[in-house]
Amino acid sequence: MADKNRVIVAGGGPVGIFTAISLTQQGIPVTVLEEEGHVNRHRRAGGFHPPTVDMMEESGLAARMKEIGYKFQNFHFVDRLTGMDVILNTDVLKNDTQNPWDLLAFQEVLTNCGYELLTEEKRDVEFRFNHRITDVVQKDDSVLVTCEAPEGTMELEAPWVLGCDGASSQVRKSQGIEFEGYTWPDRFLMAHTMHDFTQHGYQLVNFIGDAEKWQMIMKIPFGRGRQDYVWRMVCRAPDDMSDEEATADSYTQYRMQELYRRDAPYEIFDARVYRVHQKVAETFRRGRVVLLGDAAHINNPIGGQGLNCGIHDVNNFSGKFGQVWRGEADDSLLDLYDRQRRQTNWEFIQPVSVENKERMDDNNLENRKARSAFMESLVDDPEARRQFFLRFAMFDSLEYANSIT
Repeated sequence: MADKNRVIVAGGGPVGIFTAISLTQQGIPVTVLEEEGHVNRHRRAGGFHPPTVDMMEESGLAARMKEIGYKFQNFHFVDRLTGMDVILNTDVLKNDTQNPWDLLAFQEVLTNCGYELLTEEKRDVEFRFNHRITDVVQKDDSVLVTCEAPEGTMELEAPWVLGCDGASSQVRKSQGIEFEGYTWPDRFLMAHTMHDFTQHGYQLVNFIGDAEKWQMIMKIPFGRGRQDYVWRMVCRAPDDMSDEEATADSYTQYRMQELYRRDAPYEIFDARVYRVHQKVAETFRRGRVVLLGDAAHINNPIGGQGLNCGIHDVNNFSGKFGQVWRGEADDSLLDLYDRQRRQTNWEFIQPVSVENKERMDDNNLENRKARSAFMESLVDDPEARRQFFLRFAMFDSLEYANSIT
């Protein structure tokens, strides 16, 4: 049995680590359970929007991440069908945030920097690696967690369990919480190269609309070294191709050559195909179990709504939970977290992520012309551009969440 006075955080990924930082900063003791042998180092999400970086400032996490990530202001939008080619700068957000730029960095930068912060500052956090959760059962005033650990099956008891264990969350499944929504019929192909596309007129982040042949390409760092980065290309995998055919060198070379044609082949690595979902849990709280991040919601990755939304969950939840932990508020305050974040997902996060996808792959030419004209109009209209980025970078979603009572 674990100490009943420690909160269990399920998952040592970016949301779990930021949860541990936010709670220990308030003096709340935390035990992190992670099924891998170290903090989660998957290279999935690769960018943090301005309000997200703002949220990581107070703890010192943002300062550590800025040493590795790229501060980025120029978003490049292209439409091959209409000829649109615009660069939109986020400097119009300078009065809305202390960080008027995106921070490009793989999510492992957050987990690594967060783990360093937690351990170097000797916060009251216990990491239990190689602990795979198999069941979560609620009792009258505590939660019993069953894990498979190196020493065998074990049980840990805690007053609260926070499910930060990703889209396949065992915590969510154990509570019988439905994951509502749908899966896109098309698949996404992701491939990587070290070739520097900035020499060909590309920015660090580029959205290229072309109906079914859309592409997104961006440069993402993962460490402090000069070569610690990759260029990631994401596009649609053809419906008539198997996963193996889509990830074969012949097809990935073809898609890279579309970005810039050259005689020498690109060195391509880590190509994979994956399905994309738009789903939200039916509730983010059931008794003494609370869901945050991908355990609570998932969406297509274009535009960076997923991981950022998870950090916003933590920011919303941790302040409320601190009041409950200290006896300053009844635990019904956590129902407000559920209402604010779940409704915001349905009303803002899911629609914006769908908009970001449709801007790239809509095959209706008239729709594309209208979108292109709108994007071009933003170049010389600072206030309209600001309003666009307030929505795109998720400021509006936070304002909406705070309006929910």
